[in-house]
Amino acid sequence: MVSTDSIDLYNLMRAKRSHGLAREMLPRYRKLEEDLAPDIDPSFLFPTEGYNFRNTELGAVLGLVQLKKLNSFIKQRNRNYTTFFHELVGHPWIKYMPCPTGNSAMTLPFHCSTERTKQVLKDRLNSLGVETRPFLVGNLLKQPFMHDYQQDPYLPNSEEIHTNSFYIGNNHFVTESQIIRMAKELYKCAA
Repeated sequence: MVSTDSIDLYNLMRAKRSHGLAREMLPRYRKLEEDLAPDIDPSFLFPTEGYNFRNTELGAVLGLVQLKKLNSFIKQRNRNYTTFFHELVGHPWIKYMPCPTGNSAMTLPFHCSTERTKQVLKDRLNSLGVETRPFLVGNLLKQPFMHDYQQDPYLPNSEEIHTNSFYIGNNHFVTESQIIRMAKELYKCAA
């Protein structure tokens, strides 16, 4: 626990307890950070290094209960990913899609052919109430907390993922019929 009468330190500690995320900062501080990094998705902007101190004993207890259901969760996620793969693979607006075998897919990834396609698909998903996230934060070297360490290496794969990729969550509450309906909506906007 941190106790302080400094609003600046309070704000910094809010970010640090949550991986360094700007979205945990007070609104005016968050806005300042977003303005300094306009090419980073504001929901995954890391202006500082951080930790994951959000978990509690209650979270650990829930996790222990969920471990008993893990195999059924994995089976459902794999069914979801297989459906997702078969619905979307081969479309010209998807550049790459990992095969649905050999993993426990916690995400449904979109590796788009262009940045514009990525934005069109994200906008459509968001309008449907589906949360999107940058794919593994994109190029980590673009995050503000890395600026002191950056050597400007050429990382074409990281840059392509940063520019053209995103994902949506895949969990045991997602159904195959929801994925099929989502795919039909995406066909309309990305044709």
